[in-house]
Amino acid sequence: MDTATLQQTVEQMSEEMSLPRGFLEGLLKEDDWSFVIKAHAFLEAVLTNVLIEAFQWPELKNLLVRLDMSDVRIGKVKFAVAIGIIKKDGERFLRELSKLRNDLVHDIGNLGFNFKEHLSGLDRNQEKAFVDSLSYFASDEDLKERYKLSETSCLIIRRGLSG
Repeated sequence: MDTATLQQTVEQMSEEMSLPRGFLEGLLKEDDWSFVIKAHAFLEAVLTNVLIEAFQWPELKNLLVRLDMSDVRIGKVKFAVAIGIIKKDGERFLRELSKLRNDLVHDIGNLGFNFKEHLSGLDRNQEKAFVDSLSYFASDEDLKERYKLSETSCLIIRRGLSG
């Protein structure tokens, strides 16, 4: 699934899930911790619905909603890659987002998480890898390549995750 198709699917799913109008735009106003958690929850729900439709077997819903998103052997992402719904860059994005989400929710000390502080603790190569993997939805390739400072990286990640 290419990025444009994925974005269209995300918008359609937002309506089908009866999310409040402007939900995705509202994510940009959240603190970074809330942004990551809500973005992950939303994308996991979208992926679950896409898988249910792809399998054309609605009875799988109760199983799929409980399936781990990023288990490398049997997770939702693995299924989506196996049947061609997402490509490797989408897989990398979802796995990195899941890793970040898991790091944040499993340690109460991370409630104050923010991208700027997180990125400032990374070397240049780590920062580039982190930003590249989480800026999957960013449509401006030039923007992804031009970042120099952590603030810009934070903006790229937020823009990338919110479509």
